[in-house]
This record gives sequence, C-alpha cells and structure tokens, in this order.
Amino acid sequence: MDLVLRSGLNIAVDPRAAWRPLGEQHADRLAEALSHSPLPAVLSALVSSGVDCRPFERRGHNRSRVIRLHRQANWDALQEAEWQPVSGRTEPPAEQWLMSIEALESVMDAMISVLVDERVVGALAGLAFVDALTIAQPRVLHMVTSRPIPQVLDTRGLTRIPGAGNSTGVHVLADPGLDLADPEQRHGQVRSWLIQTALDAGLLGMEQRLRDRPRPPTAG
Repeated sequence: MDLVLRSGLNIAVDPRAAWRPLGEQHADRLAEALSHSPLPAVLSALVSSGVDCRPFERRGHNRSRVIRLHRQANWDALQEAEWQPVSGRTEPPAEQWLMSIEALESVMDAMISVLVDERVVGALAGLAFVDALTIAQPRVLHMVTSRPIPQVLDTRGLTRIPGAGNSTGVHVLADPGLDLADPEQRHGQVRSWLIQTALDAGLLGMEQRLRDRPRPPTAG
C-alpha cells in the first residue's frame, strides 16, 4: 500500500439511535450512494482504466452496531494484464509506483465531494436518526504514505529543499468559511492542500505548477 487517504464526518447521534441496531435500509442506501459517487471511478483510474471493480458491499465483521463497506477490484486480472514476460519468466511490475499531482488532486477532490454528497449525507443521517442539515462538512484530510512523499508523488517540475528531511504524510484542515459542496470553493481548498503537502515534504514549486496547467474536472 503506497498511499492512504482518510477523512470523515463527525455526527451527533440522536439518543434514539444509541439504543437501536443500524438500519439495514439506510446502510444499503449508503453503499449504493458510495458506489455511484465519483470516488470509485477516480480510484479505478489510479491502477487501470479497464480494471473490473465491484460496488460497495458489506464484508467482514459486520455487527448490529458496526457496518463495514468493502469495495474491491479484480486485482488478479489486473496483475495478469500488467506483468510482462522476462527471459521466459513472468515478473511482476516494478513496485516504485508514482502518483501524478493531477491524480492526487482528483482523489482529494473526489473524497471530499463524496462526504458532502446529498445522497451519502442523507444515508448517514438516516443511520444516526438526525436531520441531514445538522451534519457538518468534513474538517480534515489525513494522508499517509508508505514511502517519503517525494518517492510516491511525481515531483517533476518541483525542487527539493536540501536537508528538509522526510515526510510520510500530511494532516490538512478545511477552511470553515468554504462550502466544500461548491465545486469552485472545493477546488480552491484542494489546491491549497496540495501546496501544503508539497511544502511539508520539502518541495518548492507547487504553486507555479498548479498555475501553469489547466484545471482538471471536479467531482460531483
């Protein structure tokens, strides 16, 4: 695993929900909303445009008070397609995968757009027995990388600061004055996060890099 992105919503649960099992219909609505959100397509594009991906489904230790939603790609088919014969043998692809800045921007945008999507928020509100209007937008985005960020991110066009040390993640805060459901405002927030991610990793030039290229499509 090269990269993990985490974010979430803090929801004040109604007292009625504290004593009941999580509703099956609302859990199904949540799985369906996630499956039809922009996030699956963005994640699939990171590995292969033709990979077979299943929708979100319950998997593992589901309980009356805990729901685990799982989504999986057909990795066996993906590996068979990517592995190349070497001297009569089949070898796996190189492990040093690099993520483009454009791809990281798309993933950040898709993850946040999902957490402010009306269908996702509505399903979560149903599980918590609260009004969807009371659910605030996500406040943080946390990224963890298995290798230093300059070894995971394609840093062409960026400059390393000598002696800056290693960074294997970033914890960024959302501006509470922005409406992350608005594509324009979310776009500005994500680009601010990219600049912070680069600076924390000892990389200069992200501001110019973002100014010099066209804006990618936003999710939602």
